[in-house]
Amino acid sequence: MPSRGSSLTAIALQKFKKNFWGVFSFYLVIAIGLIAVFAYAIAPDNSQNANQMHLSIHSKSPGFKVTMLTIPSNIKSDQNWLDQLFFGNKNNDSEIPISSYEINKDKLTYTQYASDGLVGLSKSIGLDVFPNGDYKPYIKDK
Repeated sequence: MPSRGSSLTAIALQKFKKNFWGVFSFYLVIAIGLIAVFAYAIAPDNSQNANQMHLSIHSKSPGFKVTMLTIPSNIKSDQNWLDQLFFGNKNNDSEIPISSYEINKDKLTYTQYASDGLVGLSKSIGLDVFPNGDYKPYIKDK
C-alpha cells in the first residue's frame, strides 16, 4: 500500500477543488470581501463616511447633474493613506451647487442652485481665493 502524503487536509482540499460550486462560492466571497474593504477607493463619493451632502439637491433622482463650485480651503488635513482607504478623504473644501456664474473684474459672482423653478441667492467671492486666480478647474458639472 503506497503512502503518498494523504493527510486529511490534503484530501479535503482535493475534493474541494473538484467541486465547481464550492470553488466559485469561495472566490465570490473573497471578491465581495475585497469590495467591502476597499469600498472608499471604489465609491464615487469618497468623502469622510460617504457624507458629502448638499441640501438644495438632496431629493433629486440618481443621475441628476448640477454645476458645482468648489471653494478651496487653506486647511491641510493630516490623514495617512490607510485612514483614507478605510474611512474616506476628509473634505475641507466647500462645494456649492450653482445655477450660473459670471466674472466681474476680480470677483466671481454665482447664483446658488434652487430647485422647483426658484431663483437662488447671488453671492460674490474674490478670485484670490483660488490658486493663481484660476477658477475654471473649480467649476465642474457633477
